[in-house]
Amino acid sequence: MMLKLFRTREREFLFGEQDWLLDELKKNYSLSLDLGQLKVRSTTRFILCVLQSNRYIFHSEGSETVVGSTLRYFSHFPFAGKVRAKG
Repeated sequence: MMLKLFRTREREFLFGEQDWLLDELKKNYSLSLDLGQLKVRSTTRFILCVLQSNRYIFHSEGSETVVGSTLRYFSHFPFAGKVRAKG
């Protein structure tokens, strides 16, 4: 019998360019993703990936904030991609 003592849970959240909202005052875009029942801990990592043709590429631009069960990203331009949550 094998036990997974240090297992990490991983979830993916997909989004498109139409999911971004334009903020006229700050001149940037914001994306809100509902995390559902995912528990956000201090060890939870969020990885932002951009969809380029048919594969996802790591994207370091943008900043995230977690408020309750909502993950918010801010960026200078909208794009399609996914967010991978590990933790």
